[in-house]
Amino acid sequence: HALSGRVPRVCQAHVLPNYVLDLGPSTNVSGWRRHETGTMPTTHTDRPRLTVRQTPSGVRVECDVHIAAPREFVWEVIQEPTRRLEWDPRLSACELLAPRPIGKGTLLRTFYGLLGWIDLDYVSWQPPARSAVASRATSRGNVVHSVIGSWNFRPHDDNSTTWKTQLLVRATGGRMLAPLLE
Repeated sequence: HALSGRVPRVCQAHVLPNYVLDLGPSTNVSGWRRHETGTMPTTHTDRPRLTVRQTPSGVRVECDVHIAAPREFVWEVIQEPTRRLEWDPRLSACELLAPRPIGKGTLLRTFYGLLGWIDLDYVSWQPPARSAVASRATSRGNVVHSVIGSWNFRPHDDNSTTWKTQLLVRATGGRMLAPLLE
């Protein structure tokens, strides 16, 4: 696994344990050097900040996580669908629905166990700074009606990164279900 041990939901409001990320082949960022082996110790240096609020458009979820790793590396781990299960315990599976390379217009299917699946379309792809998705379809009976989300990666002078997630979720159950998605 890329994360040693089980990492709790990314945005739980407590200090996350230290973990080691495996460096694997990189395919998402052109010009980013491929690492075939090795590890990079990283730690969360702050508590993740999570806010969930009801809006007229749905439930807005925002989360900031500070990670002691370079932005390009964090981008590679977060954006690679084959590695998603290594760091995202909410998912039971994740698959590309379009051929590589990953970029704007790529379709991805994320499976959330009993919640079902959500097809996501990358509507923005700006490596290694930002990506955004919009749901295109959900499984029959899914309590989630739609999701719009973005991931922003802000580098710091100490070679660490703040990973900011913003979601707008429309779901049956509203505010109570939104944290399950982030």
